[in-house]
This record gives sequence, structure tokens and C-alpha cells, in this order.
Amino acid sequence: VSRTCELIQAVLVLPSRGGGETDLSGGVGTVSELRLLDKACALLLVLAPRLVTAGLLMTIGSYWLACTSNVSDLILNACALEIVKDMDELLFESLMTKRAQGTIEQIKIGAPKVALGSDPSGSEAPAGSRSSLCSLLASPRMAQVVMVFRFCFVIAAVCLFNMVFLDPIVADINEARRVTCTGPRDFVYAEHPNTLLPLFAELDQTEEDTNAMRCFYAAKYDMLLMRASFDPLYSDRNETLIELVAGTHATCSDKPGMAAASGEVPCPSYKLSIVQDALKEDDFAGSRFCQDEEIMLTVFRLTCLNDYFTNTFPGLSHLSDTLTCAEVYANGLCTCSGHECEPTDDYTMPDGLMWNYNLADALRRICPQSCGACDSVAAAEAIPSSPGSGAEDGGNSSQQGPPIPSEGNSSQQGPQSGSENGSNTSNTNGAGSSTNGTSSGANGTSNGPPQQPSDGGR
Repeated sequence: VSRTCELIQAVLVLPSRGGGETDLSGGVGTVSELRLLDKACALLLVLAPRLVTAGLLMTIGSYWLACTSNVSDLILNACALEIVKDMDELLFESLMTKRAQGTIEQIKIGAPKVALGSDPSGSEAPAGSRSSLCSLLASPRMAQVVMVFRFCFVIAAVCLFNMVFLDPIVADINEARRVTCTGPRDFVYAEHPNTLLPLFAELDQTEEDTNAMRCFYAAKYDMLLMRASFDPLYSDRNETLIELVAGTHATCSDKPGMAAASGEVPCPSYKLSIVQDALKEDDFAGSRFCQDEEIMLTVFRLTCLNDYFTNTFPGLSHLSDTLTCAEVYANGLCTCSGHECEPTDDYTMPDGLMWNYNLADALRRICPQSCGACDSVAAAEAIPSSPGSGAEDGGNSSQQGPPIPSEGNSSQQGPQSGSENGSNTSNTNGAGSSTNGTSSGANGTSNGPPQQPSDGGR
């Protein structure tokens, strides 16, 4: 904008007498006169479009920079804006020949170096040869006025862009922070069995049950992120696991209850009609949907082994050597002395760490076949491991499990979300973060364990 204004001022200052004169002495061309028609063409066809383009570039570029959220992107966008600003110069250097470039660079615009009111021969200039406007523009006082005007223009432009562009963006960010980060967030909600409206329960961060089940809620949210092909919050991105959650992996079974027979993996993604049948199932324990969900167990395990959760509830470290549903039963994580756990049971493990009834119940629902929650299965000792093999975590030995490549446990921390037994939650941690609630579970919103057959076979 500044350079364009200088050119406009230089063209207006040039005298308009004669037919135009160009002095090429000394290898440098100086345009000292222009006809009125030439001035009009230069102003309307060249300088006016250039001034409009520069103004639009300044306005849009300022808005673009105002929308930048971090410093690194701000620097990158500022460099990109500089390239756009110099695009005409880059095209000129690329398309014009060296000779043409040299000729244009030698041409200068300037008035004759003579006193005002006289001609080069020393005689008085004819009346009307230089208008009063041109004389004013060429005066030293005008140079000072232009300098002050530029300074004021820059300050006014910065204030205007801050008020028009930056202030609304800051207001939107503050409003988003107010909506998502204020108010009570330590609660879960489920669908009321009669009214079908939300039923809320507050979470006490000092209770052991709350700390133990945090990773269960977070695993639900991470499964939703993986299904949408986003990075999970509490574990490293694993493309194979994302494909298994989405049901697009080659080893996924498309029919519930048929994975073990076909050598496939029961992935938590089916056709809509199959999911609707599962939700309508009254006797889940005796239906074909009662099967070990190895992929759900994998997501649950990777999430719970995050340092954010193991530091709060050390008992979660028992999942470090538990890769399959068969091992969940073998390690006593879903049963108590061979039978379904009750809240009154002793949950002290052989290593002295405490386990939790809600965790045991959650694993029993994830692995109902191995844990004896299905009506039509044999004892867990007779159930083979899931097909496929591979190490899930870099620190664990390789055992039978879903076909998931090696992944190291992540220690990153983040917001938690999810719900237990088909319920929803807005947040479960004490750090003040919040997430959208999720819902899941083929058993609806029932909070009790599924009906169990007699365990005489055990």
C-alpha cells in the first residue's frame, strides 16, 4: 500500500506540458513529463487496481493471521502472506527477459531538478504549466505530512483490525471455554428405565470405585475416537487396532458368535440390523451375542495401563500380563474363587494390590464367555485363546491375542469420558476437563450383572 501511494504521488507530481519526455543519458531513463492521457491511464489501469489489490490483501491477510491459534502457525502464515504479496514481482522475474528487466529497472520517475516556477533554461515557466496541486505535492512540507499520515494510518489499521477481526475471535474462544470448562462435571448419567430421560449420579473423586473405573469410562471414549479414525487420548495410535474397532480388518467376523468357529476375531462393528437385534435381545446370556469381545478388552487394557490411571489405582497393573479373555479368567480378574464376584468379596490380590468389584464386573461383561456369564459355553479352562497372536505392549511378553502389532504404553494424560453399563458421562476426573458423553452396551442400561448359569462345571 505504501509503495503504491508513492507511485501515485510521483505520477501526480510530474508536469503535463509537451508530449512527454524521457531522458536516457548515462544509461538511466528518467520520466520527467507525462501527458494528461498518460497520467489517467497510469492511474486508472495500473495504480488504482494495484492499490485495491494491496488493500484487499492487507485486510484478508490480517483476518487470516487473526484466526491463527498458535505462534508457530502465525509465523508460517506470515511467511505465506509475504509470498502472496510479492507474487507480482516473482512473476515479473520469471516471465520477463533479463534485458527487459534491466531496462525497466533503469527507468525512474521524477520531476526536473530545477527550481519551481522556472524552466531548465532559467526563464520563468509559462503560466499554468504546473498546477497548484502538483506544486503542493512536490513541496517539502507535503513529505512531512505524508510521513505523519502513514504513522497514523498504521495505528488506525491495527486498532481497526483488532476490533473487527481479533476481538470477535477472542470472545468466541472465551465463550467456548466458559461452556466447556465451567459448571459441575463430575457426574455420570444413564437412561431412566421408565421415563427414558437422563438419570444422574454424582462421582466422589475420593471413593475407590470412582478411581478404579476412570479408565473404563475413558476406554469408551477412546473407542469412539478410534471408530472415527482419530488418535486415542490414552494410548498410541495403532492402525491395526483402529481397523479392528471399525470392523474393516481382514480377520474381523461379520456374524456374532461365529468368530471362534471360523478362526476370525469378533470386532465391535456390525451391520445396523445385527446391532438392532442385539439391543432387542431379552436373554443376552443365552443368545449368540454373548461372546468374548477381545478387541474391546484390548482397548480397555491399553487405556487402563496408562500412567494417569495406574498412579491413581495401582491395581490396574494386573492387566499388564493379561492379553486375552482366557487370561482374564485365569488371573482371577472377573471371578472370585471361581464364582461371580459380589461387592462383599475380598478383592486383595496375591501380590497385595487391591482389585475392584466394578472392574471385575466390567471384565465379566467384556469377556462373558470366558468368565462363565453365557448359558451355552463350557468352563473357561476348556476355552482356547483367541485367534491371532502378537505383542500389544512393548514391555509385555508375546501371548495369544488379537492381531495387534507391537505398541508401547502411552503415559500421556488427557480428559476422560465414557460411562458404565450403558450409561453416559460428561466427565470423571478431578482435573476439571470435560468430554461428551457416550453410550454403549447391548444390555441397555441395566447396572446389575447378567443372569448366571450354575457353576457346577467349575
